[in-house]
Amino acid sequence: MARRACPVGHESAYNAPQMRFHMNAFAKG
Repeated sequence: MARRACPVGHESAYNAPQMRFHMNAFAKG
């Protein structure tokens, strides 16, 4: 999660797979 905090672009079709992967990795530790 080193990307800039985007208030609207965090759940876009472009970031969806990346965000899901990062969220999974972050949640699992």
